[in-house]
Amino acid sequence: MVHQGFSVRHLPPPAEVTAAVLTRPAGGRDSAEYQLTAHIHNGYREKYADHRGGTGIVWIVNSLPYLSPRLEGQADAWSEEAARAGRAGTQHIREVATAVPPAEVATALVLPAGALAVVRRRTMLLDGEPVEMTDSWYPAEIAAGTALAAPGKIKGGAVTLLGSLGYTVREAREDIVFRAAAADEAAELAVRAGTPVIVLSRTCLTAAAVPFETSVMVMVAEGRRLRYQLIAG
Repeated sequence: MVHQGFSVRHLPPPAEVTAAVLTRPAGGRDSAEYQLTAHIHNGYREKYADHRGGTGIVWIVNSLPYLSPRLEGQADAWSEEAARAGRAGTQHIREVATAVPPAEVATALVLPAGALAVVRRRTMLLDGEPVEMTDSWYPAEIAAGTALAAPGKIKGGAVTLLGSLGYTVREAREDIVFRAAAADEAAELAVRAGTPVIVLSRTCLTAAAVPFETSVMVMVAEGRRLRYQLIAG
């Protein structure tokens, strides 16, 4: 399917959406101003049997707040999203390091072979339970010497810091893969090895089409739905 110059490929279930692009018009901020909006449904309004043997309800998690800088005193997007559902959203920083990124990340960030990048590895928790692993990569020339390269939380989150450095999101490209969890992923997410996971890779670009962040998110697939809405105009 091609719409407004952006493509979304559909495969037979369960891998319905494999790629999408979010683009913000110049000066646009509200979700209605995006040509393509993405919502991730994450377990909490419709009942289902979850991977730990309990039940949950499915709620809609909107991707767009994660792409805009936070206002002074405003909570980070994950904490705010969870709070709206009456839950506690927190995160654990597993590692902050400078390293050569995986080939797919280097390609997304248009880095030459062997170039270094800063990675922030986090586990997202909902009411203390791990629900997602997120590795966010930044070119070293952007992140070195900033809070991105330091351990600890960043006030307002990385998107706010990047905005202060002149890197704001004009376009976000997402690729989605469905596969089995590797042993280390299963251990971190407290599920059995081989449990189905969704791997969402998102690259953020400036208005000049300069990529400055690639995040790789590994989420337990059960209880989640992906919805992509195409808006003409």
